[in-house]
Amino acid sequence: MVNLVKRRTLYKHKYVSIDLLGKIGVGPLVSYSISKIMGDNNLGRFRIHGYVVGANACVRMNVLKYLFIQPSFQYAFADYMSTELGADAVGRATHQFSSYTLMLEGGINLPFNWPRFKK
Repeated sequence: MVNLVKRRTLYKHKYVSIDLLGKIGVGPLVSYSISKIMGDNNLGRFRIHGYVVGANACVRMNVLKYLFIQPSFQYAFADYMSTELGADAVGRATHQFSSYTLMLEGGINLPFNWPRFKK
């Protein structure tokens, strides 16, 4: 998936900063499909079945320079355009769905400009 990311600082202080992040992306939908239609088994294989489009918005709070916590909302739409069906893979199926996700993430930012990485 290829993403475009935009980040804007809303508040900045010595120990705390708050950023608004937005992401949109699109990419191929690679999946593994196993089907059984009227006794015909298709054990499947990995292949491109369609495409997926997504968007994400979050507010990131950075504390003490390296720690962060970020609540976020994510939306994704997937379109399966040609999933193989049956043992000889002659049949095709299509399917579309979307998902909404609320997440709470936290972590540590590890900078690459630490003294041990400098030459």
